[in-house]
Amino acid sequence: MNNQINQNNQNNNGQNQKNPKGIIILFVVFFLVVFCSIFYSIITSAISDNAMGSLIPIVFIFFFILVFVIGVVKTIKSVNSLSNSITNEANSGNGVNLTVSREELTKQLNTLEEGMSVVINGATYTIVKDHKLLCNDGNTYDFNTLPQASDNVYNLSYATKEVIQNDPKFVPAIIPSMYYNSPDAILKDMVTNEINNRQFVGTIPKMEKKKNIISIVFAVIVLILMTLIFFHPINIIFNVFLIIITLIICLVVLKKMNVTNIIIKEVKARPDEDIKMVIASTLDDKVQPKKLLRVILFVIAIILPCLIFFKPRMMFEKNDLGGYSLRYYTIGIINEDVITVPDTHDGLPVNEIRGEVFKNVVTVSEVKLPSKITEIRGNTFQYSSIEKIIIPDGVTRIGGHAFEGCGRLKEVVIPESVKEIGSSAFRNCDSLYTVTVSIDCVINSRAFKDSPTSIKRYGGSINNYPEYNIDDDNYYYNEYNY
Repeated sequence: MNNQINQNNQNNNGQNQKNPKGIIILFVVFFLVVFCSIFYSIITSAISDNAMGSLIPIVFIFFFILVFVIGVVKTIKSVNSLSNSITNEANSGNGVNLTVSREELTKQLNTLEEGMSVVINGATYTIVKDHKLLCNDGNTYDFNTLPQASDNVYNLSYATKEVIQNDPKFVPAIIPSMYYNSPDAILKDMVTNEINNRQFVGTIPKMEKKKNIISIVFAVIVLILMTLIFFHPINIIFNVFLIIITLIICLVVLKKMNVTNIIIKEVKARPDEDIKMVIASTLDDKVQPKKLLRVILFVIAIILPCLIFFKPRMMFEKNDLGGYSLRYYTIGIINEDVITVPDTHDGLPVNEIRGEVFKNVVTVSEVKLPSKITEIRGNTFQYSSIEKIIIPDGVTRIGGHAFEGCGRLKEVVIPESVKEIGSSAFRNCDSLYTVTVSIDCVINSRAFKDSPTSIKRYGGSINNYPEYNIDDDNYYYNEYNY
């Protein structure tokens, strides 16, 4: 029987290899999507009105719908395959052996002649007059009173005329119902029964090693996603969603990695060996599972970023201006309302703030900037919660979208050194009612769009915008009398 099962496994090798390949492909696609989203989050944060930002969750939703549909299709195919295997007829030199439904059983019995013996679910009957069935216990049945099978599936065996002529003493073989399943299902039943008979409790080293590797990989992903929360607070909900999905997938993968599946792979890899010997040699090397260590690993992956970024952090990098640039600002578990960017770092001046450093930061009300900077770059404070900012003297330009969407911003001190304010620099600043700029400052026509802001000039004042001809790429100024 062992050789027969191994032969069946070899014959169905192409079919058996489809499922692992499919799982591996889905696994790879999932990690590609995760790491692409991580890379995108590092480059730029996903905001509600950003098309790319809204695309990421859509990609994930589409991916998991795809996985669900594939799972449903595979389940339907498996059910159809099992149904077909149940109704298949097995003809051999010893007679006919069938697994049929109640209706098909009636049709088969109607074709048999009086005096023939049949075996139905292990009981022997003889066809008598009027196609009634005489059981070997002396009771007589017809098709309606025949004992009902619990699952409405009947194993029917009988000898053909040719077999009876060749061997009058023929007794039809009774095939256990489990052998009408697929080879994989038969093998799984045999392995499970053998493990239960041995009363095996615990795990094996090979499985523990695989589980540890998988846990480390998923824990690293959780660690990265937790860290990104502090870098891009606007993505908190999205990152938490990714963390939950990652943990769920990890649990599913670990659950599928059980002793039975490991032994099944061993049996398939060693088709010429006796199944019981393979099982015995695999189970002899027994170890205790290390579930607690894996749980601790994920707890560390979640807690470690919280400890590192317990308070806000500023990250600097050297630039080509002979000083340092403020590259990142991370929020913390505990935050401060007023942030002071230092004038120096490691003995060199902080003379630049990179774009998007305070973008989407909703934990601050005021940022005190270093005195050596010369520009407020685009998107630096976009959609932040600042209420007041004093731009240092020496800054010559405020980039596009620098303060866009700062609905709480009430006070902005702009020095006379600022000569240019870019497109949408103060757009949608609902609480900013007035600003004062130098008389020769070039203001983009959309710099204060959708904001209730009046523009004042040093040395004079006007309401709203002066008569400038502003082009998005080329700014030029017409004389205007104050």
